[in-house]
Amino acid sequence: MKHVSGYTNSARFRALEDLQKDSADLCLIYCGWEYCEPGHRYGPNMRTTYVLHIIRSGRGTLEIHNQKYELTAGDAFLLCPDVEAWYEADWEDPWSYMWVGFTGYRAQEYAGHAGFTKRTPIRKVNCGKELNENANPPAMLGRIV
Repeated sequence: MKHVSGYTNSARFRALEDLQKDSADLCLIYCGWEYCEPGHRYGPNMRTTYVLHIIRSGRGTLEIHNQKYELTAGDAFLLCPDVEAWYEADWEDPWSYMWVGFTGYRAQEYAGHAGFTKRTPIRKVNCGKELNENANPPAMLGRIV
């Protein structure tokens, strides 16, 4: 059975109806942030969606396509679907990062416009100040919750 999404566009009403994640240009799947423990490792693993990580502070290592990247604050990396990767926080200066998982039939195109491809999974970003403006360090979390 073929899935059909409806779009209504009138002067009084606009809606996407019966929308599924694979029928959208770009669809948020999940997001979050983490202050990693020294040596915290994730993977190796293969994602089913795109996952963009932006490193806020510290250092760590990403291995993807049999290549290791040493990353620091201001770096971002994109994990593409069906590509095996692992990443690990530095033992001396563990990183903190934010991530967003997304999919959609134009997700690969949009990732490319942002400077990411399967073969160029890392790049510098200039949004660190904005990302860190309202961030609370781990020591503050107990007082906030």
